[in-house]
Parts: sequence; structure tokens; C-alpha cells
Amino acid sequence: MIRFLLIVCFSLTFLSVNAQIQVDNKSAKANRYFHSRDYKNAAPLFKELYYSSGITSYFDNFVISLIMNSQYDEAEKELKKILKTQPRLIQYHVLTGYLYQQKGDQEKADSRYKVALRKLPPRRLEFNSLLNAFIRYGLYSWAKKCITRAEELMPEDQFYYERSRIYRLQRNYEKMMDELLSWLYIDEKRISSVRNYINAVFYQDDKQETKDLLRQIISKRVQAKPTYVPFQRLMTWYNTETSKLNLALSQAVALDQKTEVDDMLTLTVARAARKMNNKEVTLRAYKYLINKGSKSPVYMMANIEKLKFEFDILSQKSTSDSTALNNLVQSYDKTIKELGINRTTYELILNQAHLLTFFQKKPTKAVAILEEAQTTKGLPTSVRSQIKLKLADVCLFNNDPWQAILYYSQVIDRQKNSPIADEAKWKKARLGFFTGDFEWAKAQLDAIKGSTSKFTSNDAIDLSLLIASNTNLDTTRLPMQIFARAEFLIYTNQLNKALTTLDSIQSSYPYHSLTDECHYRKAEIYTMQEQFEKAQESLQFIIDNYPDDLLADNAIFMQAELYERLNNTSKAGELYKEILLKYPGSLLATDARKRYRQLTQNKTR
Repeated sequence: MIRFLLIVCFSLTFLSVNAQIQVDNKSAKANRYFHSRDYKNAAPLFKELYYSSGITSYFDNFVISLIMNSQYDEAEKELKKILKTQPRLIQYHVLTGYLYQQKGDQEKADSRYKVALRKLPPRRLEFNSLLNAFIRYGLYSWAKKCITRAEELMPEDQFYYERSRIYRLQRNYEKMMDELLSWLYIDEKRISSVRNYINAVFYQDDKQETKDLLRQIISKRVQAKPTYVPFQRLMTWYNTETSKLNLALSQAVALDQKTEVDDMLTLTVARAARKMNNKEVTLRAYKYLINKGSKSPVYMMANIEKLKFEFDILSQKSTSDSTALNNLVQSYDKTIKELGINRTTYELILNQAHLLTFFQKKPTKAVAILEEAQTTKGLPTSVRSQIKLKLADVCLFNNDPWQAILYYSQVIDRQKNSPIADEAKWKKARLGFFTGDFEWAKAQLDAIKGSTSKFTSNDAIDLSLLIASNTNLDTTRLPMQIFARAEFLIYTNQLNKALTTLDSIQSSYPYHSLTDECHYRKAEIYTMQEQFEKAQESLQFIIDNYPDDLLADNAIFMQAELYERLNNTSKAGELYKEILLKYPGSLLATDARKRYRQLTQNKTR
């Protein structure tokens, strides 16, 4: 009996799931027709979906499809039916009026719109449905009348947001901002909503004149109400969003000194400046917060983020001023001792170990710090695995590949099917490449091509292709072995030796398939050494001589990044656009599109 019931339950579940899949497929098909304006094919599908489910959104699209297909009589019949059976759905009086308007009978249409307003009850739910109906059909003047009627029925409610919404759709930004700022003036908790709304305007209309207008309006309110703090916070946020970072920081600091509670606003400016790679503003903001001491609620975050920022700057270079490097290492040591090691601060340990190993050439000290961190109580397994991963990196630097393999393997075993495990697999495979075991390395790389981590997957694909392209053509593997040696020298930050090694391949094997790879690695080294002109020359060699090879899009992308570093955003934008046009299938296309869009937006700010 139990077995019979289980079979019945399973069968019913299967049938239910299958039926839902069919509905979803039909809905998707109907929406495709609707959005491509094929209303003739959309209408019968939406009709079937509505009458089988009762979902009103299907009904809306069904009737609109009929109207757009000039099937006015059938549309009117359906509307009369739903208004008779569900009279509370007063938004369908608006759709009926829209039907008459499409037929050319404006008088009858206006009559229906008036009926809708007359039937509006003093409830938000019906008001929102009715307002959305007026807005959906572009009836903005009637939407304003709807708000006026709601204000009469619900005098205790506020309708600033709804009115600003209509002004935004009409691109009347001055009146839109008046409504938003009036809303903020009576309720300071609405500041996040106002910010989000302004961001939506940026997305809709990214012109500089629009941004200037919004700034003027906010500034006038600040001047009119100089003691009202939310307006000052909004002005600071706005200047941050529009990349006026020096001004934003001055305002944030002044406001925090006045209120003593605006630490987060200053941190927001620091993060925006960090994202824009504005070193001066970033460090000033973090230092201000750190100088406030532990009483600041963002003291820990400011310390951590400042050190990470300084680490990022330094790690992009091959060498650095020894005094600055020592100061940074000491800052890490001091901060770690003050804040302790936990799931929030553990990355500081990883960065400190990296500095000690790859810049100060003190791997033994790095190992001691990492091993001590491993013994910290209360750390989650994922954090311990990250520390062990860095230990493996240090061992590899210290020419102890067997210990490195052991640590990588332990991370893989403990963190199965996780991004950390995938990273460990990638590093283990790369170690095999460094030591010249190309077949084994490629087999490992091919196994992680589908990694959940985008960067790990892309790196695995790139190295696998490199091995495949350069180990099957020659009777000798010596050029590839030399190249792997150069890669290891780059890894250990011995960049001048790496350059010499790469040059030896080009001089001894001038027509080898590794030529473009050698130039690309040299460009990376020159960039770290801040020899940007030489880097551009190496990249241009690839673009000119290997336009159809795998590295061509990478070379253009790297050129664009270099121009960004040199503040030539116009040229950088051109190169990102070139990737989209010439290499639309590139793995870098998404990032190129994002960077191009960001540069274009920043240009108008």
C-alpha cells in the first residue's frame, strides 16, 4: 500500500512539474511575440494563459495585443466581462479608456478615466494599481489627477515619490527634484531612496547638463536649509557619484566634525576614490578615519582597506622604495597586532606574507607568520585554507615545490568543489608547468576549465592553450622549457632575469610560435617596471604581426589599461571599443564593454 501511494505521489509530482514547464514555455513564447510587436500571435497565447491561471498580467497583455491588432470589439468585450466579475479592478477602466483613445474617441476615453478616478477607494493598493495603469499607457496628466484624488481621499499619506516619478518620465528634472527633496525634508530616512532615484536618472539620462541641473537644485536646498544635515549628506554623496572627490571629501570631513556620526559617509568617499584610483583622496580619507581612533565605528574597516589599497599599489610594481616598503610592512604588523587575526583581518596576514616573500625576499619570516596564523583559534576552515594556500605560494618561491604540492593538495582535499579548491588546483597545475611537466599540467588544467571562478577558469584555459599550441610542433621542447623558466622568474619577481630569458628565446628561435607570448610577457614586465613606452611597443608588435592570434585582444585590452593609467581615457575608450568591434567573442568583451561604458559615463560627469 505504501509503495502504491509513493508511486501515485511521484506521478502527480511529475505531472505537476511537467505542466508548469509547459506553462513557462508558453509564457516565454507569448512574451517574445509581445515584445517583438507580433500581437497577432501573442493574443491567443496570452488568452489561453489567462483563462487557465487567472493571472491579471496575462489579461493585460492579452487585451493590449487585441487593441494593437485593431481587434477593438473583442477587447471591449473582454474588458466589460472582467469589470463585471471583478469590479474592484478599477485599473481596467483606464485600459477601456485607452481602447477608446486608440479608436479615436477621446471624449469616451476621458469619460472612462473619470470613472476610474471616481471609483478610487481610500486605499494604497488600488491607488498604486490605478496610477501604474495611467503611467503604463503614457497618460501622465491623468496620473497627476490620480495623485490629486488620492491626496483628497488619504490626506495623511504622502505622495512626493509618486509625483516625482511622473516628472522623471516627462524628463522634468527640476520638478522631480523638488518633490524628492521635499520628501527628504519631512523624512530624513528617505535619503537612500532619493539616492537610488537619482542614480536611476543617471541611467536614463547621462548628459552633463542633467547632472549640473541636479547639482544646482541640491545646492540651492542646502543654502536654503543650511542646518538640515540630510541635504548636506545628499550633496556630499552627489559629488562623490559625479567624481568631484576632493570636494566630496572636504564636505564629508566637515560634516563628520559637526555631527560626529558621519564616518560612513567619509568611508564611502574613500571607497569611491579607491575605485577611481585617486591615491591622494583615498589615503587622506582613510587617514582621517584612522586618526579618529577606535571610537569610530569604521576604524577597523578603514585600517584594513587602507593597507589593502597600499598593497595593491605596491604589488603592481616590480620594485619600490625600500623605506616605503619597510613602513608598509611595519604598518601591517602593527595593525595585525592591534586588530588580531579573524575572518575579517586574515587577508592582512596574506598580504604581509606576500610583501615579505616577493619584495623583501624573506620567505622564512613569511612562513613563520603564516604558520603562527594557522594556530589561531576560531578561524573557519575556509580561512585556514587561504592561509595554507599562501604558505604553498611561499614554498614555491623558496624552491620547495614538493612542500608546495603537499599544501595545495591539502587545500583541494579540505575545500572540495569550492573556488578555493579550484584556485589550489590551478596553482598546482601551474607548478607542474614551471617544472616542465607539460602533459601533466595540461591534464590538470583541462579538468578545471569549468571552474565556478571566472578568473581561475580563464587562467586555466589560457595556460592549457599555451601548452597545446607550443608542445606539439617541435621536435625539441627546449624553447617551451626556457619560457616556463621565464614564467617562474616572473612569479618570483626576478624581472630583469625574466627579460633576459625571454630575449634568449627570441634570439635563438626567432620564428617560434612563442614569439607573441614572449612579447606579451615582456609588456607585463615593462608595465610593472613602469616602462610604459616599452610595454606599448611590445603590445603593438603583437597587434601588428599577430592580429588573428589568441593574444591580439589581450594586447589591445592591456594597451587600454595602460592608457587609463596614464590618464588618456579617450584613447583607452577607443581601444576598449575596438575589442567589442573586432573581437566580439573575446573572453574580455564583457570587461571591455563595462570599462568602455564607465569611461564614457565618467567623461560626461
